[in-house]
Amino acid sequence: MCDSIDQVQVVADKMLGKHLVLPGGDENGLMVNSVLVMEHLEIDQQYFLGIWHDSRKGQPVIVYSDVGGLSYARLQMLYPERIHRMYIDY
Repeated sequence: MCDSIDQVQVVADKMLGKHLVLPGGDENGLMVNSVLVMEHLEIDQQYFLGIWHDSRKGQPVIVYSDVGGLSYARLQMLYPERIHRMYIDY
C-alpha cells in the first residue's frame, strides 16, 4: 500500500515494463503494461454468501455466514456452527 500519490507513482514506475512471474504461470511472466490504483478502504465486517445446487435435495440453496474472507472449505473447517442454509423452493 502507498501513503501518497507520489509513492503510487514511484511504485507504478518500477512495475511498468517489467515481467510479473506468478506461481504456476509461464516462467517468463507477463509484461506489466498497466497498474490499477484503488483507494484503500477499511473493512469493518466481511460476510460469506454462496448460491449453488444441492444435488441431494434437488434444489438451490443459499449458504451464508457472518464470517467472511474465507473459502467455503476453510469456513466449514473453522466455523461450521456459523454457516446457515436457506433452501429455495420453486
